[in-house]
Amino acid sequence: MLSIEHIGSAHTDDELALLLQVAEKRRHAGQLVLDLDDAGASAAGTSAVVVGTSC
Repeated sequence: MLSIEHIGSAHTDDELALLLQVAEKRRHAGQLVLDLDDAGASAAGTSAVVVGTSC
């Protein structure tokens, strides 16, 4: 379900920047970080190759 939440009103660029940070944190609240630093590396040190996709 879609919901709309008012986070505040900005009167300056600094206030707007702060509100955008708050909105981004609320948008991703509870979402875990996916660590992709070593993703796709096999034991041989080569990267994975995508051979097909599904829509």
